[in-house]
Amino acid sequence: MTLCGEHRCSSSEPRYRHSCLVTIVFTALFGGLLFVGLLWMFRVHSDIVRDSYCLDAVAMMLERTLDATNGEWPTKWGDLFDHYDSVDAITGDSWSTTEIRERVWVNFAYRRGEPSEHAFGLRSGRDVHWGDESPVKRVVRRFNSKDASIPRPRPLDP
Repeated sequence: MTLCGEHRCSSSEPRYRHSCLVTIVFTALFGGLLFVGLLWMFRVHSDIVRDSYCLDAVAMMLERTLDATNGEWPTKWGDLFDHYDSVDAITGDSWSTTEIRERVWVNFAYRRGEPSEHAFGLRSGRDVHWGDESPVKRVVRRFNSKDASIPRPRPLDP
């Protein structure tokens, strides 16, 4: 005999056995859906975090490139990845150059005065980033300024 709520399930009482079976099936389905939903939410959240970090890394590499070239926009990924080690040292995170390229696009033909959304962004189309200001707008504002290689504050060491 199995207890299901306040009713005892037995072969002599088919109506209670049916309600126990419905309860068990409903609980199993609900639990399965909850598990799948949590897995999906974790995956989406993980992608958003990785997108944010990769976008920020590209923004920092672009800023380093602007500093090194007196305000010239890079013409290829190699120009950006010349500054990868300094970004890695600041952020403390190692993102593979492959993952960065898979997550972020850069318009190497970008010119001053074009809309910021034409400069670079996430391949997923998401608008996610750390802080209040988009790294895209920050870099483009700096690129469009009279002196794109102006020094900017660096993060404080812990």
